[in-house]
Amino acid sequence: MPRSPRFHPLFTVDVLQSADWYESKAVGLGVGFTHEVETGIEALLSDPERRSNFHYGFRYWPIQRFPHLILYDVTPSEVLLFGVMHPSQEPSQWIARLG
Repeated sequence: MPRSPRFHPLFTVDVLQSADWYESKAVGLGVGFTHEVETGIEALLSDPERRSNFHYGFRYWPIQRFPHLILYDVTPSEVLLFGVMHPSQEPSQWIARLG
């Protein structure tokens, strides 16, 4: 049975901030980033247990073409999507989102 996605309220903020940054570097790059995030979400929802646990209880899914990770976890009924991070960022800033 497919699990329902549940997005943390700041998930969209993460995506938009990163997309804005990429768009400031090259026109269209922010749209490309957003598209790759959407594609990554679809892929991870089709097989959410494919990735093992990462630091602090998160799982991660790499975003194609961009050095970012989708942070998520899996419950019996849902896929909890916590945020999008660049690997150079400190993962501990997402710990509060586990709450």
